[in-house]
Amino acid sequence: MLNIFCFRKKRIGLALGGGAARGLANFGVIKALRQEKIDFHAVAGTSIGAVMACVWALNLDLKRVEKKIHNLITTHRDIIDIGISKVGFAKGKIIELSINEIIGNASFQNFQIPVAIVTTDLENGENTIASYAPKHFNLKGRWDRANQLKNIDLITLLKATCAIPGIYPPIKFEKKILVDGGIKENIPVQTLLKLGMDKVIAVDVGYYIKKGPLDNILSIFLQVIQVVGDQINSYDVSKADLVIKPNLKDIDQLAFTRGKDAIEQGYKAAMQNMDKIQRLMH
Repeated sequence: MLNIFCFRKKRIGLALGGGAARGLANFGVIKALRQEKIDFHAVAGTSIGAVMACVWALNLDLKRVEKKIHNLITTHRDIIDIGISKVGFAKGKIIELSINEIIGNASFQNFQIPVAIVTTDLENGENTIASYAPKHFNLKGRWDRANQLKNIDLITLLKATCAIPGIYPPIKFEKKILVDGGIKENIPVQTLLKLGMDKVIAVDVGYYIKKGPLDNILSIFLQVIQVVGDQINSYDVSKADLVIKPNLKDIDQLAFTRGKDAIEQGYKAAMQNMDKIQRLMH
């Protein structure tokens, strides 16, 4: 990817939101942006949006990544590997396996553009940001100062931002208890603005509030996440200059078997907004 700071006046960031299976729409958006040769000065993500932010910043082969995603969906139809403990319903092993499969052994040093990943520290209830900017970017000083997780490795960080509290075990790191950043900032528009972006394009995959019986603890807990998350997203995107909102209809957060549909809708939504994106970039 090109270092475009030298000839673009506006610093433009891409904010990718969380949403579990719905968040796979982020990948469809990335496909469209890459196809149209859109470059960003920085990218940020929360939860599955953080994984997709890494895909973008690492400049991974998208055909290969898409094949891996489909293989994971086929192999692991249920992302919640039940294993009830004091800290969650699930073990989180499938999440870890999926992150490793997509990202591989990449590290922060492999990023080609600045990246910010949002988690939440349950010890104080605050956003906890991991931010990294390659040396040749003139944002490096600001991003280094903002980095609150300097010693964490990339895979552990991604596990933390995907750790929905109450479902997946939190990640203990140094004196922090890290969980899904979506409980504070699901679409990290504000994070990018604070880190020096002039304009931000946001991807809002939304939430699906189910109609019908809620007959167990897990279904009730997940429904609460949908209701609260929808409100958080509305606040998060209020400062964005452009919001890409894929039409995901009734795709549930846990419906990873419909990942292909989510990816297609993300691609479609990005292409429908491409004229606006192009105007914003210039």
